[in-house]
Amino acid sequence: HANGAEAVLPGITGLAQVRGRDLVTDEQKAAYDGEYAANLTLAEDARICYKTFFDVICSRGIHEGKKK
Repeated sequence: HANGAEAVLPGITGLAQVRGRDLVTDEQKAAYDGEYAANLTLAEDARICYKTFFDVICSRGIHEGKKK
């Protein structure tokens, strides 16, 4: 039986996406997944969705495909 981050199914967004996307390491992303799994709340999900919307609109945290 899985626990922590392993118990959370992948989705379209998450803490790693709103805390840097391409700018964070794989280790940081795994830590964010663990943090999310330990603090599952509807309010946190709403905050992540809200922040994701604005990060996507503003192209925040993206390295790949950006003109330099």
